[in-house]
Amino acid sequence: MLDKVSSDTKKFITVVIIVGLGMAGDAMIYCLLPVIPEKFNITIFQIGILLSVNRFVRIVTNEISSKVVSRLSSDKPLVIAVCLSVFITLGYAVPLGFWWLFFLRALWGACFSLLRIEGLIAALKYSNKENMGRYIAWYETIKAQIYGVVTIVSGILADIIPPLMVPVLLAALTALCLLFFK
Repeated sequence: MLDKVSSDTKKFITVVIIVGLGMAGDAMIYCLLPVIPEKFNITIFQIGILLSVNRFVRIVTNEISSKVVSRLSSDKPLVIAVCLSVFITLGYAVPLGFWWLFFLRALWGACFSLLRIEGLIAALKYSNKENMGRYIAWYETIKAQIYGVVTIVSGILADIIPPLMVPVLLAALTALCLLFFK
């Protein structure tokens, strides 16, 4: 069956999976932070600030990301985003408190901007006029499914292993995405 899938479709699906796995740390932090804030050395009050700061940062970083992507050709912005994602996810395993997490979440806003634009560009690049809407829908669906699975798995893992080891495992999984780049 995969023989019938075009090379462009395979490339597109690869990019979407990379984007989805790049979001693993974010999925994990939304799951664990509200449940075990003490493990991250924060208070319950600080959770809302930390989980929303990345969205405010994106007001600025969305525009910057579009300029970065237009200036850098090939997969460079996606590689940068994956590397940032690995760093941020590993950073969650170091419980240095509110300001450390604030920095990581702000950096995540920039990282997400890059990941998102790279996924959307892949949908446009590998599609044509007849299937563009389908490719964008696939992008959103696959990305969301990976995010949902990682969220569930993060909660299960946090019950099995020390919770601060979960970001280490997810960072390693995200780092494997770098094997897909030449």
